[in-house]
Amino acid sequence: MAPTVGIQEIQPEQNPTAKLTLLYNKHQQVDTQEEKALPLRR
Repeated sequence: MAPTVGIQEIQPEQNPTAKLTLLYNKHQQVDTQEEKALPLRR
């Protein structure tokens, strides 16, 4: 299994928060440059 980076990589169906995080990360990929400009939590 891949080592956990930041958040635990669990099956999204088992962890609703993980599913929200996946959606959040997809949006993050769009706003990556803006996010890097601000010291937000990663």
